[in-house]
Amino acid sequence: MYAHRNEVEDDLFTQRSSKIKAMKPAQVMEYLGINRKFIMDKKTALRQGSGITEEDADEARPASHRSKVGTDDRVNTPYIDAIREIERIESLNNPGDMVSCLSTSFEKLKTAVVDHHKGKFELSAMDDVLPLSIYVVSMANLSNPASHQHMMADYLRCNQRGYELERKLLCNFDGAIRYVCNDWELDE
Repeated sequence: MYAHRNEVEDDLFTQRSSKIKAMKPAQVMEYLGINRKFIMDKKTALRQGSGITEEDADEARPASHRSKVGTDDRVNTPYIDAIREIERIESLNNPGDMVSCLSTSFEKLKTAVVDHHKGKFELSAMDDVLPLSIYVVSMANLSNPASHQHMMADYLRCNQRGYELERKLLCNFDGAIRYVCNDWELDE
């Protein structure tokens, strides 16, 4: 039912996000006006969870397994853990679990910032959160984001108590989908 009702927007998102993913992550972040302190390029992207840069990890690998220049590897994509968590929404059927994915993705986004800056900066202002949320959603491999957004919105509408943060995160998710579909100026 949700997929049928949101088919046009889901298809538009898929087409437009594939063009966005063809761009370099730093270009995407710059286009979105993400605060410079939160822009991580290939050289500074963290292997999240390990606390080391991809360059450090690459040097530790045997020469035969090192990154090739020009290779587009998602491991080097900034905020990859948050992106992968958002992608998990596609595999879930329960809207409560989908809402949990939104929260976990946001936590992974915040953790990446704190780890990258060794605790000197953290992600707190909505002026910083929204552009990063758009980045994460636009870089994720999602085929039915509008359908899932509507399913989560209905779930939260039925569960009035609590979920204040999740409502804000869902609003950001919805805004990201709409931005990719309608506002992002792409060379057609």
